[in-house]
Amino acid sequence: MINVFISHNYKDKPMARKIAKELDKYGIKVWIDESEIRLGDSLIEKIRDGLDHMDFLIALISENSVHSEWVKKELDIAMNKEIDGKKVIAIPILVGKCELPGFLKGKLYADMSTSRKYNENIPALIRRFDINEIVDDKNEFTEYKLSAAQVIEKIEKIENIKNENETIEFIESFGYSERTLFYRDTFIQAINKLLEDEKISTDLLASLIEMCRYCPNDAVIKLSLTQLLNRSDEQILQSTINVLRETKSLKIQQKKILKILKECEDNDLESCIWDYFISVQLDFDVAKKLWEFIQENLKDNHSNKIIMCMCKLSNQLGDDSIFEEWYTLWLGGDDKEKRDIVNCMCRYGFESEGIYLVSPKLRDNVRDVLFGSFGENDADNANLMIALLTGAGNLVESNGEIWDKLKGLDEYSILLTLEILRDEYNIAYIFNSIEDIEALKDFVKSPNRNIKKVALEVIAEISLKESLEVIKAESDFSIQHYNAGSLLYTLLKESSVKEYKELFEKVKEKIENGYYSQVDRNLICYGDYLLGNIDLDNMLVNLQIKEESIGRQYDIERKSKLLIEKLEDLLEQGDATTKKKICELIKVAKA
Repeated sequence: MINVFISHNYKDKPMARKIAKELDKYGIKVWIDESEIRLGDSLIEKIRDGLDHMDFLIALISENSVHSEWVKKELDIAMNKEIDGKKVIAIPILVGKCELPGFLKGKLYADMSTSRKYNENIPALIRRFDINEIVDDKNEFTEYKLSAAQVIEKIEKIENIKNENETIEFIESFGYSERTLFYRDTFIQAINKLLEDEKISTDLLASLIEMCRYCPNDAVIKLSLTQLLNRSDEQILQSTINVLRETKSLKIQQKKILKILKECEDNDLESCIWDYFISVQLDFDVAKKLWEFIQENLKDNHSNKIIMCMCKLSNQLGDDSIFEEWYTLWLGGDDKEKRDIVNCMCRYGFESEGIYLVSPKLRDNVRDVLFGSFGENDADNANLMIALLTGAGNLVESNGEIWDKLKGLDEYSILLTLEILRDEYNIAYIFNSIEDIEALKDFVKSPNRNIKKVALEVIAEISLKESLEVIKAESDFSIQHYNAGSLLYTLLKESSVKEYKELFEKVKEKIENGYYSQVDRNLICYGDYLLGNIDLDNMLVNLQIKEESIGRQYDIERKSKLLIEKLEDLLEQGDATTKKKICELIKVAKA
């Protein structure tokens, strides 16, 4: 087995991991500090020991690494071994714009500073290890093993395949899997050349274009979009529009797609185009022309997709006439149609800053419709309430009217609403008034334990201090209904732990006896230090910095950031040895 040591600065770790993953396909054993070094290990000793068993050292060269003392030490050790006739061979790889260090200038290096250069040079790196076959054979045809011409050759061979599964199997053979498509530029090149080939079937070409949805935007831009949208084949058009819908950042070809819609007679293609307009951010002039087309279309057709598009345009164009049409449709609908029309408004009419209507009468009509649409369906009630709370604009004089409406709903509708607010919205931006916080405090008093818990978590998202005050107001500081990890974060981020010592002890007990992340336990350790329960050295010994897999990623990241901030504050304390330990922990935590 070939052993490879990857020397890198922590800021280049994504590239280190990418190369390691590539080498792993070929059974190459890769040594990276994050997987081999444990807390308390001597870094120099571990690196020396690692290099003693290595065949190659890959040095990732960038502005980050050329100024890194650790990378220099690793290279020094490897270069000395190479000079002494030992087997370690240093391979420089340029991963960012910088000048090569003097002692590496005489070596041939691989430039992987861009995605294109990475794709071009990764095969050369593989060949350097005299490896030809992928060990696990998961992907027989990787990006660097097939050219565009070879991809085309393979595509042409399956022209006679009628079985859909066989076609999918072929696609997967050169790198397509769920939300991932290897090849990228190579794949795009092949499709662009196939567009000139009249022999290839429309069905197959349409399927291949669909695969482009899984390419990154920079690759999709290279697709011959103008040529594709000028084709008469509806399957090709549909596939192309699906690709553009998935790559939402691409504001191109919108006028062309609108023209196709106006000329379209195929229901599937028309549905695809409406999905496109609902999904992407439209240019203003396109939005205006689309609204004019909708006005004409509403006379004969008012499907949900058209109404959704109409509601979306309401925010972008800010035109009362859109709501006049919406209200007219609602008046003329049966119970199911009315519910669908309101749901469309909730999903797409409140997307940005909210609804602002000039006409007082129309404003009253729209508000009455929305407030009168609450019913027995909990999910519909929650969506409607969220829409009102986050985007009501000038439909209501204050949120108090909406909070009062929420209090009158059934418990499950209330719980769903609060959970959506907690998980999906920037609450601190939307709700920052005393009125909003006081309304939420009423829900904390609910006899329903789940409503109490989620309401408190919503308050904590608005104001961490307010959430602590709510808890402190309870005589026993009970936390059995609340998220201990969130409270811990609040205590250490915004408050004096000593002021809330009793609450901290409750939180500590909850975390130590439960299934919480390591970063929660690290923060408990830091809190014990602040309270004088342990000294600085004991705290540093007990800290464990590792990759987290428990809980929401956002929660882990913000707590990890807090821990780093607290460790950096401690650099002013302790002796030189202690400061060194703290620096090492900070470095590992940041990586």
